[in-house]
Amino acid sequence: MVEISQKTFEQESWSARAGLWLDTAAHATALGAPRLLTALDVHADNTVLDLCCGPGVVAGAAYALGASATGIDFAPAMVAIARERVPEARFQIGDAEALDVRANEFHAVACNFGLQHVADPQQAMREAFRALKQGGRFGWTHWLAPEQNPVARACLDAIAKHGDPALESAEVARDAFRLADEDSAKAAMRRAGFREIQFEQLTLEFTAPREGLAALAYAMMGRAPLVLDRQPTDALTTINAAIQEALGGAGARISAPALLCVGVKPELTAPTRGRNFGIVKELLHRGRKEPTEES
Repeated sequence: MVEISQKTFEQESWSARAGLWLDTAAHATALGAPRLLTALDVHADNTVLDLCCGPGVVAGAAYALGASATGIDFAPAMVAIARERVPEARFQIGDAEALDVRANEFHAVACNFGLQHVADPQQAMREAFRALKQGGRFGWTHWLAPEQNPVARACLDAIAKHGDPALESAEVARDAFRLADEDSAKAAMRRAGFREIQFEQLTLEFTAPREGLAALAYAMMGRAPLVLDRQPTDALTTINAAIQEALGGAGARISAPALLCVGVKPELTAPTRGRNFGIVKELLHRGRKEPTEES
């Protein structure tokens, strides 16, 4: 079997599944967008970056608030859907880990359930920090771990019971919930440079879609498709059926917990500038040769 990187797999997977995701998981993730924009304090005349934008839900909501919105996603099919759904915003294909945007460009950067699908979320945070104006805010949402999340738990239990355990532990499918607890999330945000970090736990309730309930679980699990796509066809069919049964099937009410995190890019305050200027003056003074009595 030819191994591929997580980034390559995610890009190809989301491009291939864009339509299915829009019909199944998008309505669930969209529930986080209003809370995210409220936490970011987005208002008219702001510039907002919708990172890992998918079909452009956050960009569309930001535009409705009067903001100027830009969306970036690495899946061309997702960007095409976003451009069709939200023609008022600007969308481009791009990498969250290497953003093609200017430094200090945006008032707010939002990532709605996207960091789970980024190979290096720490680097994505650094890029969000670079893209923000001083005093700007970066906010993101993230599904909680299976211990607290019935949808993710149903997916993992089905894989463990009906899947190939050798494939379950593939290195490329490493933990999708590394940012699902506040301690880990806060440490990552601080490493990226953010301060005034705050958290809120969300409970998003929605009706299970008539079709593709397993696809909803996969989307919530982040890297689960990296394992699932390696399963034999008969095992995958059984896994999908087990997920459907565990979640109650089409029409069931589902309650899914998530974490919302927001951090601020610190401003360079006047006192800080003054201290730095004083240090420079002192260094220059020390480097000067003092006049002698003969001179």
